[in-house]
Amino acid sequence: MISTKGAMHAKIMTEQPTNNTNGRYQRYGRFALAICAVAFVGILCGFVLFVAQVRSFQVPDISVEADGIVVLTGGVARLLSIDDEIFDCCVELERDALDTIGNARAALQWALNNEFRTILWVTNDYHMQRSLLEISRIDNGALSITPYPVSNTSGPTNSWVAIMDRYRVLAGEYAKYLVALVRTRQVSRGLDTLFQS
Repeated sequence: MISTKGAMHAKIMTEQPTNNTNGRYQRYGRFALAICAVAFVGILCGFVLFVAQVRSFQVPDISVEADGIVVLTGGVARLLSIDDEIFDCCVELERDALDTIGNARAALQWALNNEFRTILWVTNDYHMQRSLLEISRIDNGALSITPYPVSNTSGPTNSWVAIMDRYRVLAGEYAKYLVALVRTRQVSRGLDTLFQS
């Protein structure tokens, strides 16, 4: 009888760590799931705020004064509708920038070289927040920038295809914006920008 109790006791002792291990893994799993759920909700709420900010951008009064205008086009082909006389007189093309970071650096250098202090900053509405983040990161307050958002409304805008395409573009730009926030270590500043309307 003593040997049987010892055997049972030994059996219980050997199974107990397994149950504790399974319980620990379950707790870790629930914790990880909760973290993922909170992260997902946070990202989703951030996206809603991002879209609201894009929609809240207003075109400034046309009488706004500026020393220069920076237009982030994404390609020279988008400037082909400009009159040749104006193009020859007053447009400088920057061809070296490969991305928004490069655009910000080139725009700052151009403004400083021309002793411009007030800039009208023209880009697509969904691209405005990230481009402003990039230029504010490097200009150290040297420029006074007035955003001039442009909304691409060519073609039907109320079809499901157009709506889905718009949200696809917004989601892609939001992902790039989050990367820019993390990269520039200005998460708190970016969140402040999102909450300003």
